[in-house]
Amino acid sequence: MKNLILCLTFLTSLIFAEDVFDCPENCTCQWQKQGLVVGCSGANLESIPDIFPKEMTSLDLSNNRLGLSEDAKISLSGYNNLFRLDLSGNFLTHQPKNLDESIGHLDLFGNNLKKFSLDLLPPNAFIVDAFKNQIKTLIGCEGEAKVKDDNPVELRLDGNKISTISEGTFENCSHTFSLLDFSSNALEQIESDAFKGVLPVENGSLFIDLTYNNLESFPFEAIQDPILFTDSFETLVVDLRKNPIDCSCNMSWVPYAKQYTDKMGLDFVILGTCNGPAPKTGMFIEDLPKASFKSCEEYDWLREEIKERTNRRLMPFWQVCLVVLALPALVASIVLTVGIRMHLKDYRRYTEYMVEKKRQKKMQRRQHFRASGAMGDVLLNSSQKIV
Repeated sequence: MKNLILCLTFLTSLIFAEDVFDCPENCTCQWQKQGLVVGCSGANLESIPDIFPKEMTSLDLSNNRLGLSEDAKISLSGYNNLFRLDLSGNFLTHQPKNLDESIGHLDLFGNNLKKFSLDLLPPNAFIVDAFKNQIKTLIGCEGEAKVKDDNPVELRLDGNKISTISEGTFENCSHTFSLLDFSSNALEQIESDAFKGVLPVENGSLFIDLTYNNLESFPFEAIQDPILFTDSFETLVVDLRKNPIDCSCNMSWVPYAKQYTDKMGLDFVILGTCNGPAPKTGMFIEDLPKASFKSCEEYDWLREEIKERTNRRLMPFWQVCLVVLALPALVASIVLTVGIRMHLKDYRRYTEYMVEKKRQKKMQRRQHFRASGAMGDVLLNSSQKIV
């Protein structure tokens, strides 16, 4: 028995030995709960090794020298089980291409990326981290609109140098998003429909982190698509804290949007405080009253649009009162109608019964009279004979 255990232990060590998996030099290959983990962190690599174990589920290439060589390309294909790829702490200046569709977690933290294209996101990614690069330009999805994926992505682009989020950046993407982290950038402008198409078709939640930027305003047009046209999200949070927000007429849309989303049962939160003008300095953006924007006309169209949509979607108060008052009368009329029908039915049966009863009595009377007449004839004949 002891020899059998030793034999099994020896075979197991052979099965899980590193050289069985063609483990690259200066890397480790270990089986863990999540599968085969290949670790090449801090291996001083300037290019990606040609051979990796086909079975690997996680590859750590962090803290190397990838990207220093112009000839080095970040391309990984044929690893259908690869789920997590860590390229953080390198010198990459270009976003990786031709990555396996199986990758769900891509870590690009601490590289030298100058541009970031949404078209290059792995198809099945759910976490993409590009924190602390040198990204100045965010390139939206190009081409025709694609079918939206139901699995939202957490996209972290914080700690970069992005100054503008352009119109339609996310509109034609196949991905939807649950987190868009643009904190600690250089944002000064967000264009209309900048966040169009970011939410799933129904019941999506989205957190847009815009903290620690240079935004003086946030236009409603940037999020009008999820609020006015999707209007089936669970939660939408826009975080504007640590921005010099000027709460003059350009922010007059806030109380109307809040009122609309509250009536529609949508959870819309906008965080941050006003940096001016003087009466509103320090006031929470969410608490801005309508009365403070009486002289503003910038968002009159929104007020009318929301009024029309609310009237279309929500029953006016007078109609509610009418229904409440008319409902008892309707129920009473139904009960009365049913009662009358049942009464008429019973009356018809009673009438038929009485008619039949009278007919039977009449027939009995006739038979009685006929019988009485016959008896009279017999008695008359008998009296005649006696005489």
